[in-house]
Amino acid sequence: ALLCALFAAPALVAPLVAQRPDAPPPVGAHPGAHRGDPGARLLRGITLTPDQQRQVEAWRAARAAERDSLVAAMRAQRQGSAPRVRPDSATMAARRDEARTRMQANTQALRAILTPDQQATFDANARELATRATERMGRWGRRGGGQPPR
Repeated sequence: ALLCALFAAPALVAPLVAQRPDAPPPVGAHPGAHRGDPGARLLRGITLTPDQQRQVEAWRAARAAERDSLVAAMRAQRQGSAPRVRPDSATMAARRDEARTRMQANTQALRAILTPDQQATFDANARELATRATERMGRWGRRGGGQPPR
């Protein structure tokens, strides 16, 4: 009975750990994956006024709605298709360009909420994040981040 309890304990505890907001990412999760608040890293060290906080919340809500609609569109596309086929390199390049353009527009919309002094801190945070991303790409390949190759 004790042996069964030892083996069953992880299965019983795992759902509880997954529900904690401060829990670490699940085993195997991409360590570089975005977690939590979009834009939080860019806003580090910036104190927002109440009006700016409302604008940032609206920005976050718009980002969430955009993300949800993109995910829904991708799911709908997959459900109606035959077995999944890997897109060609031109299609993938177009998708990357579209994602990059969308990310830049969203970043500029967030930056526009800030005062010039706050924008200087924002820009420094953005440079730091870009440097870290470049370092990850150099360490683990073009896509960067994640675990080292096995």
